Amino acid sequence: MILAIDVGNTNIAIGVVNRDRELVCHWRLASRTQRTSDEVLIHLRELFDLESVDRTRVSVAVISSVVPDLTHVVEQAVWRLLERKPIIVSTDLNLPVRMLTDTPTEIGSDLLANAVAGYTLAEGAAIVVDFGTALTFTAVDGEGGVRGVAIAPGLSTAVNGLVARTAALPMVDLSAPEHYIGTNTTASLCSGIVNGFAGLVDSMVAGIAAEMEPQKPMALATGGEAALVTGSCRSVIRLEPWLTLRGLYEIGIRNAGG
Repeated sequence: MILAIDVGNTNIAIGVVNRDRELVCHWRLASRTQRTSDEVLIHLRELFDLESVDRTRVSVAVISSVVPDLTHVVEQAVWRLLERKPIIVSTDLNLPVRMLTDTPTEIGSDLLANAVAGYTLAEGAAIVVDFGTALTFTAVDGEGGVRGVAIAPGLSTAVNGLVARTAALPMVDLSAPEHYIGTNTTASLCSGIVNGFAGLVDSMVAGIAAEMEPQKPMALATGGEAALVTGSCRSVIRLEPWLTLRGLYEIGIRNAGG
């Protein structure tokens, strides 16, 4: 089995994937930069015990991280948990995709994992829409070339910014809106954010797909807030909430050293 960890700005996504590419279990921790390797190690041990996962069966660990302060912390915790050095995702690894961007090292390791997973699952061209702290669109063509990325604020980032800069708007728990026209503050915010982001996603996917013609990329959605928006989208074909972890699995398999 492979332990896959994606360290994001808001959450740390953790999953164990077996040799049949099945996600055996998965968890999320808050990405607090004050965490120590001892804390992360304790959480990992408790999570493994909670799901009765035998740590000795984990042969490879792969980490992607966009939070430099946490990268080494998580790496040390995993090393102590499994008594083996984890693979840290970068463009220097053996990958099924290749970078076609101006500066390949600028792409986040999570987006690199998304490109690998999208290309693998689509068996060709793909657009991966990741609903995280940032809303990202990663384009990979049918030959495995990562064309590039588009970045916008994520849902929670947009809501937090809006509420912080307005005196009367409250913080709300977003839910799928029943109507476009809201008849109260909560409904109005849910409609504007959810329907607005669905329109943004549809527009971006259409524009990216047009630039990839004649290829017909599959659009996939991932991330913690993906399910909230994709129901209102016309463009997203497949919802894969843990897609990044599946990409890390594919990277781990290719770089496990046997």
